[in-house]
Order: sequence, then C-alpha cells, then structure tokens
Amino acid sequence: MGISLILVPFSLTSKSTATTSLNSYTVAILLGVGLTIAFILHERKTEKPFIAFSLLCSRNVAGACLLSVILFVAYFAWDGYYTSYLQVVHGLSVTQAGLIGQIYSLGSSIWGVVVGYLIHKSDRFKWLAVLALPIHILGGLLMIVFRRPETHIVWVIMCQVFLTIGGSTLVVCDQMAVMAVASHAELASIMAILSLATYVGSAVGSSLSGAIWNYTLPSALAELLPELGPIELGHIASDLKKQLSYPLGSPTRTAIIGAYAKSQARMCIVGSIISLLEIAAVSIWKDSRLSKSKQVKGTVL
Repeated sequence: MGISLILVPFSLTSKSTATTSLNSYTVAILLGVGLTIAFILHERKTEKPFIAFSLLCSRNVAGACLLSVILFVAYFAWDGYYTSYLQVVHGLSVTQAGLIGQIYSLGSSIWGVVVGYLIHKSDRFKWLAVLALPIHILGGLLMIVFRRPETHIVWVIMCQVFLTIGGSTLVVCDQMAVMAVASHAELASIMAILSLATYVGSAVGSSLSGAIWNYTLPSALAELLPELGPIELGHIASDLKKQLSYPLGSPTRTAIIGAYAKSQARMCIVGSIISLLEIAAVSIWKDSRLSKSKQVKGTVL
C-alpha cells in the first residue's frame, strides 16, 4: 500500500497541473512514505518477518534492488515515445517501428540463455555484470549521438543491440546476486522485493520521460511553428496521427521532427546519466561461487 501511494502520483502528475491535485499528490506521497517506514519498522521487530531484515540490508540484495531501479529508470527514460519517434522522424511504418521497438524484449530472451550458460560454466556471475556495464552504458551514450533525424536507421538499431546485450546480462546477474545469498525458504520473498524495485524504476522512468516530453515538445513546436495558434499546436503535440498527416519534407513535418529530436536528445541524456549509477550498484555485490550456495536437497513438499 505504501509503495502504491508513492508510485501512483508519479504516473498522474503530468496529466494535471491544478494546485489541488498537486497538494493531493503530495499528501499521497507523504502517506506512502509513512506507511513504508511503518512496515519496515514492523518487519524489523516481528518474530516472523516477510523477509529477514539482515538479508534485505545485505550487499547483494541492496545492490541488486538499486541496480533494478536504475536499469528501469534509464530504460523507460530512453524508451519513452520511441516507436512514435521512429514513425515521425524516420518515416517507418507501424510494423517496422514495432519490430525495432521489440529488439530488447526478444533479444533479451535469447541472450539470457547465453548468459545463463556462461554463469553455469564459470560458477560466478559478477564478472559478467562487470563486462556488461560498459556495453550498456555505451549503448545509452551512443543514442545521444545517433538518435537524430539525419542518422541512418542502422545506427539506431545498433544502439538497441548494445542496450539489449548489456541490459539483459545485468538483469540476469541481478537475479543471481540475490539468489546466491538467499535460502530456499527466502527465495519467493526476495524475488518479490526485486520485482518491486523493478516496478519502482519503471514508474519513475515513465514519469521522468513523460515530464521531459510534455515540457520539451510543446515549447519546441511553438518555437519552430510560430505561425500556428496554441490550439493547433496542442493537437499536433498530442496526436500521432496528426503528426504523421504532414508529409516528409513539408515545413510542418520538418518542424515536428526538430521538436522530436530535441525531446529525444534530452531523454537520452538523462537516461545515460542515470545509467552511470549502475557501476556503484554492481560494485556493492559480493561475488561468490554459486555451487556453494545453500540448496534444498530431495523433494520439497
């Protein structure tokens, strides 16, 4: 309940600017923080906690939860309005934009098998995360350079491939980090906490990209299309079909592309800066041999 009260306002603030709504959101966030603190204090003192407090504060669990938050804040900062960008700026069809947009989802599933095999053979996981960090961060930094109207789509896809390899490797290692220090009885609870960190990162990242978009795109359109009134500019900023109705090469479409480029550049810069924190999260982990972790033998009923 506490986390829900914290996250819901983040997804709603961009839709309302009224003072009463802003005050309501502030109250909800403060109440959520209070309930979360109360839950932590209760779990620390109770005889049968949802998860052992010592485990929650361990290096691997704390680092893994931090990494999950950072990964998904950065991902959703990069990914916000990405398929719209591909259609408007590069003139791709819905199908083409969807295929490129799903590179991470499909690629991470395939690459995860490779990562699992390497972890199984090496009996360790941290070395893979260390190798994946520069790849993932490089993919984000390259997007600042290549996510531009004049860039060939091949370079945009290359950035997605880097993010897929680096990001999916970090996600698998993230899960292994917590499983390496948790007992069989604690696995369900610890994975639930890790999933919660993922949802927190996703919500914050979506809110962040939405805030950048809603602040940058309308003002950029007003600057590039001064001859249009605020109502018409509002329709263009909020309606993808309206944006695509202007043919490529027309002055209005060119102005829309310029506004998209400015918005996407800011989103990529913010996502890349946030992704640098991944280094600190992985450095917290304590590496260990997975074969020495405690496992339940026999049949579990």
